[in-house]
Amino acid sequence: MKPLIVRIAQQASIAQPVPQLAFSALQVRNVPTLVLPPPLHARPGRIPQVELQLARLVPQDQYAIHLQHLLRSVLPEHILLQVPPFVPNAQRDTSASTCTACPAGKYSGSAGATSCTQCEAGKQCPTTGMTAGTQCAAGYVASAGSTSCTQCASNQVPSSTQSICESCPAGKECTNPANTPTSCSAGYYSLLGEAVCKQCPAMSSCATTTAAPTPCGTGEYSQAGATSCTQCPAGSTCGASGATSCAAGQYSPAGGSGCVDCTAGNYCPIGATAEQACSTGYYSAVKAATCTQCPAGSYCPDTQTINACPSGTYSGPGETACTNCPAGYQCLTLDGTPTECPPGTYNEASSPTGQTCQICPGGYECPTTITKKACDAGFISSNGSLACWACPAGFACPDMADPSKNYECAAGSYSIETIMICKECPAGSMCPTNVDGNPINCPTGFFSLGNTTTCTRCPAGSICPNTDGTGNEACVAGSYSEAGATECTKCPKGFACPNTNSSQTIECRPGEYSTGEQTECSICPASFKCPSTTVKLEVACLPGTYSVGNQSECTPCPAGFECPNTGDNTTTPCEPGYFSLGNQKECTLCPEGQYCPTTINSGKPCDNDGEYSDAGSTNCTTCEQGWYCPNFKASFKQQCKAGYYSNAGAVACSPCSAGYRCQMQSDTPTPLTDQCDKGGWCDGEKFYPCPAGTYNKLNTSTSVASCVLCPAGYYCEGPGEIDYTTYPCPKAHFCLEGTTSRTSYPCPA
Repeated sequence: MKPLIVRIAQQASIAQPVPQLAFSALQVRNVPTLVLPPPLHARPGRIPQVELQLARLVPQDQYAIHLQHLLRSVLPEHILLQVPPFVPNAQRDTSASTCTACPAGKYSGSAGATSCTQCEAGKQCPTTGMTAGTQCAAGYVASAGSTSCTQCASNQVPSSTQSICESCPAGKECTNPANTPTSCSAGYYSLLGEAVCKQCPAMSSCATTTAAPTPCGTGEYSQAGATSCTQCPAGSTCGASGATSCAAGQYSPAGGSGCVDCTAGNYCPIGATAEQACSTGYYSAVKAATCTQCPAGSYCPDTQTINACPSGTYSGPGETACTNCPAGYQCLTLDGTPTECPPGTYNEASSPTGQTCQICPGGYECPTTITKKACDAGFISSNGSLACWACPAGFACPDMADPSKNYECAAGSYSIETIMICKECPAGSMCPTNVDGNPINCPTGFFSLGNTTTCTRCPAGSICPNTDGTGNEACVAGSYSEAGATECTKCPKGFACPNTNSSQTIECRPGEYSTGEQTECSICPASFKCPSTTVKLEVACLPGTYSVGNQSECTPCPAGFECPNTGDNTTTPCEPGYFSLGNQKECTLCPEGQYCPTTINSGKPCDNDGEYSDAGSTNCTTCEQGWYCPNFKASFKQQCKAGYYSNAGAVACSPCSAGYRCQMQSDTPTPLTDQCDKGGWCDGEKFYPCPAGTYNKLNTSTSVASCVLCPAGYYCEGPGEIDYTTYPCPKAHFCLEGTTSRTSYPCPA
């Protein structure tokens, strides 16, 4: 016999507080020596395990029922007690001689079992100590060993064993997992996993309930719930609502994709199955139900186009072209009869403005109604004129087409008839009026430059020899004139006249002088003193001194001067060709090859080729004709030798022309005095006599080719023969052409 252990299942729980479990207060009957645990306070939640230990061993079957009743008297009814060995739904512990309750998810269906059985698929074992699994309700599933069943989703159904949820089959509807799936009706469909059947949409077909809808092909249609598509009839358009006749202006062939707009140049009545062409003289736009006759005033070159007749044309109804309005007439309405133009108007044939007669524009004249003619130069006209008229004298006519723009010539200008513009009054004249156009000549002493109403008086300080202002010039310095004067007045001696336009004179001061006609008084020059103001009387300073002008004392000799005698205070300016840089006893001669333009600076080389300078030169001299200066900045010149010549400024001599023999220092290649003599020729330098047997009567010969063979019957001994006639062949001899001697050819005996 072993101790008895009573356990309260750990899964047990209470909802309300339970009074103190005072096992000591229990009335234990027929239970020998029961050891009780300390008092327990039960709170909501789990109830701990309680062990009751017997003090001594007793047969279990003698007290088990009594103990169970005792515990029930203090515990809530839902508390599960485990009182071995006679507790139901338990497995026996063969080693400990006790039974253990099967856990949730398992069960034991017979007493004395040594193990629990796993709850089968499709059943649940939610608590411990179960004797069998509970079958899952319809629409629920459970896998093997489950403690609870799981409800399937709305698009699922339980498997045949209720072990798993499966997708709703295609072509079925599964609104409640507890119910058996129902098949979709014809015209409806569902795909795998879909809970409800859907109606086949319009313009599609559903031949089966298990596949997605098939769209209708081109030219077919269907309504919602259709199992097949229908071909659209000719002259109709088809959609979800069915077949509808094509509207007026549209057409459709059988099996077409829909109604199509009728093209321009055709028409389509209601329900048309094809386009019908318009007749000539009729037209239609796109989507026309009928053709329209081309109206009067328009033309229809084809059945697709309507155009309004352009200006200057007209037409009747149903015409394909417009007729031009004739010249001299107007077409007030495009479908009317031409009307003759009134006077002052015109209409040219085929004119773009020929619909109505045009007013003859300004600048034109219209003697007939057929055309307009531009006004001649100098003539003007206004709108509607039959003839042009001349632009009047004294007026400008800037716009030949608008006489209202004419204006009188301004003062200082004039015009004559047909001139059209105002002209400036010419120089030397004035134009005080603008009517007769006759400029007035300026009087003597007055002038005008033109475009003026008055002449201008010659101003003081000037002379005006001509009335047109040409030749006007100011008085030269040292003279003056009053306004309107005919000549300038010379300034007197001893006075200065600074202004040419004033008679005011200024008297010269001591140390200054004026010899007349001066704008200012002259200052006494350096090295001199000037005792008179009316004459140029310049007295030299004493040796060794000089004066810079207008001074009372002379100063040491400056640059440009020489002071050879310091004791006599004489300051002598350097002569031309000499220079002094200051403080010199005597001036320095300008060296050869340089020139000295001033006396205060040293010499400088010549500036140009073909120049030379000798010692003491104030400037370089251009090399004369017949001479040459061979080197740049040369200090000497050389004569051209015989046979050569040069122009001024030459750096080398050039050969004289053939036919001449130039002498030395020749200045031309063909000197008249050096022409080549008769009897020979010249190469520009030397004379070459003609050889024996030839002669030359000409001057300026250039080559031996100028020498001519002596004719037969004559001889030319040479050299240098001029005339053969003086040398006839003597008797008893004969002379061939080119004979050189009188005895060259004796006659045979």
